[in-house]
Amino acid sequence: MIEGDHFKVLYRKNYSQDARKMLNYAEEARKIVMSVYPHNITGKITIYLHTLEDYDRSPYVAYASYSRLEVHFLTPSENPGCDDVWYKGNMIHEYAHIPSLRDLNYKPNGYKKIPEWFSEGFAEYCKVFASKDEQILEKYRYRLNKIKKMVRNGEGYLMFVCDGTYYSDCEDFYYGGAYVIKYIYEVYGQEKFIRLIKSKEPTFAKAMEKELGVTPREFENNWLKWA
Repeated sequence: MIEGDHFKVLYRKNYSQDARKMLNYAEEARKIVMSVYPHNITGKITIYLHTLEDYDRSPYVAYASYSRLEVHFLTPSENPGCDDVWYKGNMIHEYAHIPSLRDLNYKPNGYKKIPEWFSEGFAEYCKVFASKDEQILEKYRYRLNKIKKMVRNGEGYLMFVCDGTYYSDCEDFYYGGAYVIKYIYEVYGQEKFIRLIKSKEPTFAKAMEKELGVTPREFENNWLKWA
């Protein structure tokens, strides 16, 4: 195990170089997310670097747990299909989930429930836009251009931009969501975005009405004009 100021990395023997790389990515991810969503996490987040023999997910998938303060990756040296830009970007994405999901207050039926475009879109916004990293932006530009094309073709409704079931790419809610979060930041500002996450209203729709001052229908109409 190695530790930094805010993280500890658990890794298998002979993968210390991977661990050091991921620790550096994590510290940078924290700075980026902190600039977008100021937060305070008590305790260090644990980054687990798995080997192929003990990783039960696709090599192209990383995941985080906000309740356990954990992030999980297949260790880079065992994952030739994902380059350093992928790891750097997805560390930002997974880290962003921890403070944002932890701080959600509205829990219908006891579960924290928000639209997937909002939770994944925020994490993707931090990765692609807030990072200001040209390598990350270039890697995902073709996906973002697809969203732009949908808007130009009059298909900029949230159900299309943020729901991959309408198109062949099942990840539209990541990249479409990133653009909708960009819209919220540019039009409503950081303070209202933070209030939207921390709202004590019982549902996301009611939180939107209180914190942004618009109904979901008005929000969509305004998004279309902006887009």
